[in-house]
Amino acid sequence: MGTLPPLLGQADIEIKVAYCVGGAISPLLSNVYLNLLDRVWERRGYPERLGAKLYRYCDDMVILCRGNPKAAYQALEAILRRMDLTLHPEKTRIARVDEGFDFLSFHFVRRRSPTTGRRSFYIFPSKESQKRVRENIRSFTHRRAPVEPEALIGRINEAVRGWVNYFQHTNAFEAFRRLQRFINLRVRRYLSQRHRERGSGWRRYPNRQLYAMGVIYIGSGRIRYPT
Repeated sequence: MGTLPPLLGQADIEIKVAYCVGGAISPLLSNVYLNLLDRVWERRGYPERLGAKLYRYCDDMVILCRGNPKAAYQALEAILRRMDLTLHPEKTRIARVDEGFDFLSFHFVRRRSPTTGRRSFYIFPSKESQKRVRENIRSFTHRRAPVEPEALIGRINEAVRGWVNYFQHTNAFEAFRRLQRFINLRVRRYLSQRHRERGSGWRRYPNRQLYAMGVIYIGSGRIRYPT
């Protein structure tokens, strides 16, 4: 049970809820409750007064600041405190754009262009996101996986296709290339172990053979770097 504080001048609203954390309805409830944060932030004029623009997706948020980031941080803490909420100490930090930051599995960073030398913004798949997709593929391709090669390849393709589609409009060429090598290695190793063959299986299952068997090819996900 909780009470929405009258941050916008309305009367207190008593809310009685009981739900499973992590359930399908959690994102909806998060948006309903945190909509108040968005409204208060705009109503108080923080984008203009503090030079701080708030971007939020469910309970994940980032504030891009042109002014003093500590002032924006304190303003956010004050609003959340009135809402009986706190920031996660291990997931909250103040960072410069040159250091980079993760948001919604993307890594945003400003660095020099490899072609022009000018400083540009880049968006990459975050390291944590790359780790998760590899772990997913690894779970499909362990040597005792009780599935036929066709089914295995189908499961890998389905998982990888969604991941690639999510990041296809970012600077993900290097991440895609590393993932392709990892997929080919895991499938090749799975096939070799399934047939109890020695070695890495490179000669019997070269890349062209894997692609002929239906293994996804994600090289087409390449995008151009900004100039």
